[in-house]
Amino acid sequence: MESPDSRRDSALTLDNRGPRFVGYLACAADVTLEAFCAELEKALSLPPFTFDAESVNHWAISRPRGREVNVSRPDDPGYLQQCLKAIPRGCTFMVLLMIFSDAPEDQTVDWAWREMIPRHAQTISDIFGVEVYDVAGTPKGGGTFVHPLRSYVPAKK
Repeated sequence: MESPDSRRDSALTLDNRGPRFVGYLACAADVTLEAFCAELEKALSLPPFTFDAESVNHWAISRPRGREVNVSRPDDPGYLQQCLKAIPRGCTFMVLLMIFSDAPEDQTVDWAWREMIPRHAQTISDIFGVEVYDVAGTPKGGGTFVHPLRSYVPAKK
């Protein structure tokens, strides 16, 4: 049986035509997209977010050097489960963390799992006092993904 690490590495190391890493976080927070992004921008020293929307979804994107933080908050929380079945019911936000080929060389897939994902997930958890799910996983037939690999809870103060 393959390990979760080998499944993640093979599924999320993409070729040079797109991101070399894509990680997915999800949570339920009772705030607006603008408030959520303002807190992330401040806590993680991110460049300003740009906002956009379509008929059922609202999103914001920040582009630190060679990376992208894409925050999505649809009108209907069930929309997130339609996009990614591993997202637990009730989640109102999905955060995509991407590393592109022009990112610094030390921002590898291993770095993303060791540092980027935990830092972003724990920061979101601590700011909003919510559980954050790392829902990245191996694609399976029909666009389904494995269940959450791990979750983060607010640090005790």
